Amino acid sequence: MIIGTHTVLRFSEPEDAHFYRELYLQGGAKAALLDNRREFGAPTLQEIRELLKKSESTRAFLFTVEDPEGRLRGWCGLRALNIEAAFCELFVVFDAPEEYAGPMADETLDALLDRAFNRLGLQKVLATCLDSEETLHACLLRHGFQSCGVQRDVLYGKEGWRSLDTLALDRATHTSNPATGPGPGATAP
Repeated sequence: MIIGTHTVLRFSEPEDAHFYRELYLQGGAKAALLDNRREFGAPTLQEIRELLKKSESTRAFLFTVEDPEGRLRGWCGLRALNIEAAFCELFVVFDAPEEYAGPMADETLDALLDRAFNRLGLQKVLATCLDSEETLHACLLRHGFQSCGVQRDVLYGKEGWRSLDTLALDRATHTSNPATGPGPGATAP
């Protein structure tokens, strides 16, 4: 469990599957919820539960975001972890887009980046966002991520064609910028 001033991150549990399913169904497409083939999908509750039960090593990098009162507010984690190549993909999904502009998102990203760079010793963290996820994009830029390029009109869903931006943050950039380092109040008990 990681406790911040505005956020509590705890390991994801199978009981969180209903909340995660709602994240897939509400508010349009989200890059973090694309499947392994980078296609839109909506897994069943059972599929989400199976993912969360899959293995302890996988679950150790999936977190539920709660506010200090214990309300579920988002889902985040590190995936596609490649220790030999020293990189992973970070994802974060909040139930309300305005959360990306606030302290909850800042504490969440600070905790994930601390885990990636300081605890796992990775050299690079990637993230993706759709062109419709402006608040997520701004949040990633605020934390030092830089665009590696946009794939234009590569995903088609019920809202039409979407472009996908891949962003990267390397260890040197993260550690040299005090604004993107671990935030105050975020501690791991």
